[in-house]
Amino acid sequence: MLIYSPEISPRLTYVLNYLFKERFGINYTLESDIEKFKADKGLRLNYSSEPIENVFQILPSTLLFESGINELKPEVTYAHKTIHFFASDQGNLGFDIFSACFWMLTRYEEHQSFQADEHNRFTAKESLAYKYEFIKRPLVDEWLMEFKDSLTNYYGSLQFKNEQYSVLPTIDIDSPWCYKNKGIVRNIGGFFRDCLKVNLEEIPERLKVLLQFKEDAHFQFNWLNDLYKRLNLKPVYFILIGKYGKYDKTIDANNKQFKSFVSDLARNAELGIHPSYAASDNKEILLMEIAELNDISGKTISKSRQHFLKFSLPNYYEQLQEAGIMEDYSMGFADYIGFRAGTSRSFKFYNLNKDEETDLRIYPFSVMDVTLQQYMNKNPQEALVELEDIIENIKKVNGNFVSLWHNESLSERMEWKGWKEVYTEMLKIALI
Repeated sequence: MLIYSPEISPRLTYVLNYLFKERFGINYTLESDIEKFKADKGLRLNYSSEPIENVFQILPSTLLFESGINELKPEVTYAHKTIHFFASDQGNLGFDIFSACFWMLTRYEEHQSFQADEHNRFTAKESLAYKYEFIKRPLVDEWLMEFKDSLTNYYGSLQFKNEQYSVLPTIDIDSPWCYKNKGIVRNIGGFFRDCLKVNLEEIPERLKVLLQFKEDAHFQFNWLNDLYKRLNLKPVYFILIGKYGKYDKTIDANNKQFKSFVSDLARNAELGIHPSYAASDNKEILLMEIAELNDISGKTISKSRQHFLKFSLPNYYEQLQEAGIMEDYSMGFADYIGFRAGTSRSFKFYNLNKDEETDLRIYPFSVMDVTLQQYMNKNPQEALVELEDIIENIKKVNGNFVSLWHNESLSERMEWKGWKEVYTEMLKIALI
């Protein structure tokens, strides 16, 4: 396809690469000379304010031809149950889909002023998606389907890439065990804490596990392996390996059983680093943790998901690039389920500060156990209803259902009673 734009910019090239090459499977050429464009008789698209006879037109906003970041937010409009940004009466689509996709994929609003939470995170409630109630819809994926239909109606039959629906379970391992391999000091401290809180369930449970009369409830990996084999799924495990701290309740990386666990897991599954809370803004700590996991696992780690989802843009992604990470799975909200970047599919990180496309690929997730249980206060039955809704929206666009769970939420202990069944049912529903 030949695409006319009077101005060519890195931003425009990025979004065209994503829409046409990556999502549609259609090669394109950009042309800034209008006479050459008009002389061409092939498949064409006009991205300008000047109408051209018998050529599909999208009226551009100014976003893709700007540099830097401003504080303006796009107006959100509604048309035939569809939500649009950068709407216009001119053109064949009714809105500037290129600018709209760019706004969502680059997380433009996260580069603007916002009210951070206690962990200095951009929350769902700060987002346009939450405020206008489309956070549970993969809006970018919906826009692309709308665009394909419009192009097909205008030009007749077109050959688009056939995108397949898929399911990817991911597990964050903050610690493989609740009591085991945590050392005498931590267990004594835990014992006294249980006594002070009169926690009658925890005291005997801790003793039974430490005396090897009972399995540690957080160690759910044999059960998970059996489940994934039965459902023919290939998970990704993200392992926290930093130093112990307020938010990093880790196992000593030199512990023999921990090393054995990681080594065994690496033989049968994909592994990623779960950078510690302390590593979120410290490249030296991140590099040290990656090197340690490389050594223990015997693999070169190229995937990452940040602990606590604590990251800010673009600094965090720049740090991952410098550390050799090629894939990040942190793109989701802690406080609400849904689509942080408006899509269920992966995309390349675009650095707004440098105005350049990068090779770092972002894999967004749409649901997390802690979000449902702690932030949204859902019980297991209510959580399943929410999960069914998200999965259905992803299936409608042939997207990717990526879930984030923790091994401890499968333990059936205390506040997590009933959530093991939620996880099993979620995967079964996703695979129907």
